Amino acid sequence: MMQAFQQFMQQNQGKNPNEMIQEMLSSGKLNQQQLNQAQKMAKQMEGPLSGLKEMFGFK
Repeated sequence: MMQAFQQFMQQNQGKNPNEMIQEMLSSGKLNQQQLNQAQKMAKQMEGPLSGLKEMFGFK
């Protein structure tokens, strides 16, 4: 899992995330329902990740 994430990050370094999402929607690799679900999950993670940032001194 971590190796796949690292590979993903290397392949997409410097790319605009919004453009990547639009491309995935256009090509059918991602549909609106999947995007909505991912956005909902990301919103739910904001709180716990914010706590970790503060714990490690990031602001």
